[in-house]
Amino acid sequence: MSSLPKHERLRGKVRIGEIFTAGSHAAAGTVMAKALERPDPDAAGKTPTRVCVVAGKKLANSAVVRNRLRRRLRAAYRERKSACPPGWDVVLIARRGLDTAPWSDVRRDVEKALARATGK
Repeated sequence: MSSLPKHERLRGKVRIGEIFTAGSHAAAGTVMAKALERPDPDAAGKTPTRVCVVAGKKLANSAVVRNRLRRRLRAAYRERKSACPPGWDVVLIARRGLDTAPWSDVRRDVEKALARATGK
């Protein structure tokens, strides 16, 4: 799988702003997660978790490096998305050291941050 399915992508400036202001947050090593439960979940609990991945210019002034950081976070999320219950909107934020961290640490950090931010 090369990218996230469309229904799992979080887009929209307003919703992402709501997550930053009202959502819970948790950091784990090289990743920070901000999460907010969706106000209109599906009654059957089938509403997928939507995710947005962010790598700021403070981490790297090169677009190539920032894109690599975002790709690493998306790949780690795809492997560990079971750590997040359905019906949440999540913003994953890259932190210092993500580019040099071993892959096993990145996966572990994503899983921990998701679990803490969503309270699972």
